[in-house]
Amino acid sequence: MERKKVIRVLKFGIIGVILLTVTLFALSVYTLFTGLTGAVSEGTFGLNLDKNGPNSDWVLRFNGNPKNPGLMGTRIFIQIGILDLTGQPIAMNSTSVNLSPGEQQSFTLVLTIPYTDVQKYNLTGTQAQAVFEMNFGIHTLFNLVGFTQTMRITGGVT
Repeated sequence: MERKKVIRVLKFGIIGVILLTVTLFALSVYTLFTGLTGAVSEGTFGLNLDKNGPNSDWVLRFNGNPKNPGLMGTRIFIQIGILDLTGQPIAMNSTSVNLSPGEQQSFTLVLTIPYTDVQKYNLTGTQAQAVFEMNFGIHTLFNLVGFTQTMRITGGVT
């Protein structure tokens, strides 16, 4: 008789864990999609290049103001960089923003490109010898559920 009770308790325990897992997964997916729409909606991100003067460093500012309309907290990761054609970083910077449900938070990511590199990689010309790369990631449920997207824009090769 005692063995049947143990099996019954284990059975209900396993069913409870499965239901909890399915519920957390559904909440995570919902939070990811609503968080993604809140993070990449119109006016959320902006990119501004400041060339200060003819022989000065370039400053690339990436402004963000993402919102989390989901039911769980999210972590948004942004990394921007300028790479040479072999994939070596010329300039790179990143940030991470933790958003509670319903929270909106502003950030600015600054990338400084030395003027010597602007000339070296022909960034002012139509045949730039560099790659602009942006990594965007959104995660929830203690970073267990999420995805990362990489975008690359390559300059021409002479």
